[in-house]
Amino acid sequence: DKYIDSIVFQEFVDWTDVKKAAGEISQLEVKEYMTNFLADISLSCSTFGNVGKEHAIRYSNIVKEKLVEHGSTIQNEDRRSLKDQNINQLPSGPSHVIRRSMENPDEVNSATLVMFQIGREEADCGIEGSPPYTVKAFTGLVELIMGQSCFSYLRTEKQLGYMAFCYSRSYNGVSNFFFGVQGSRPGAGPDVVDREINNLIAQQHETYRLLAQGLEGELKFEEVKEAYSDTISIKPRTLWDKSQKLTEEIYSSTRDFDRVDKLLAAIKSITVKKFLELYEKFIVGDTKRRISSQVYGSSHVMPDTIEEGEILVEDIEAFREHLTLF
Repeated sequence: DKYIDSIVFQEFVDWTDVKKAAGEISQLEVKEYMTNFLADISLSCSTFGNVGKEHAIRYSNIVKEKLVEHGSTIQNEDRRSLKDQNINQLPSGPSHVIRRSMENPDEVNSATLVMFQIGREEADCGIEGSPPYTVKAFTGLVELIMGQSCFSYLRTEKQLGYMAFCYSRSYNGVSNFFFGVQGSRPGAGPDVVDREINNLIAQQHETYRLLAQGLEGELKFEEVKEAYSDTISIKPRTLWDKSQKLTEEIYSSTRDFDRVDKLLAAIKSITVKKFLELYEKFIVGDTKRRISSQVYGSSHVMPDTIEEGEILVEDIEAFREHLTLF
């Protein structure tokens, strides 16, 4: 995650450096920071539950007065002006590969994380005239369909590691799909894992291609869509759950309180042929945006060569400088 995040996020925080810096702070400096704490704090207050509007206003004013009393400056913030953190867009075409050795020489395990950058989740319009959140609907369907086959192929059949998984995740409004494997088996280093992930993707491509050719495939795909829609449709069970969802939406850049209904509509609109089309565009085609982060433990030797169609990223900072933003 560390190496991929350092490329994807325009402003990346390396928490390893943060922890090191925190360990070097003296007691005197801690005291000084505490003295000036209320002058530099950024505080977000919210109320929920059985609290009247007039009470919420009174409570917030009490907090504000206490902060001003200790020298804080109050600044109102318009939540409608919030924007997602800028995300760097990976180049399309060849897969980019990062290879590093494990920092701990006694660590026998190696790890491989492959990310496909799909696209921005649009709240008001979808890709190529599709409904809003089509990108998110697609990545969710891929996760549901490939989850079991990913584990069965990489973990059970190929025995590449004790941990094998795939999942979808959004970074600041951009949908991504991941494959990951971790293990120490001899002869199953990250370069081998990466090749097997490609083999799995190719096998699944053929499966989806066959599904798109007949009525039986269409019916099976409708069952998958229904299962995914059921998970999306689960309503908050408690007031706390509902509050968390609303707060999350308030702090997002879209503030789209109809997100669930739009996502359900997007799922419904994706046919098995449309799914195949998106899979070929974002996962297996020449327009895919793919990066592979490979960390080698003591059980595996880092190779000197790369596969055809791959580009080795040796200088991460230099690579980032040439990326455009979503």
